[in-house]
Amino acid sequence: MCRVAEAQRLLLTTSLRVTEIAEEAGFGSLSSFYEHVSAACGMTPREYRRQGR
Repeated sequence: MCRVAEAQRLLLTTSLRVTEIAEEAGFGSLSSFYEHVSAACGMTPREYRRQGR
């Protein structure tokens, strides 16, 4: 959950690319990042970013 929370923060407060955020938050793969964020938020990382802005 800490990695997902960090990813959420980065999605809303930075202009980093989604792939950069996945790496920065400590996810080993992009598919793992999408899986965890989608499960926690009910939407993809890009959708989460769009809704938060």
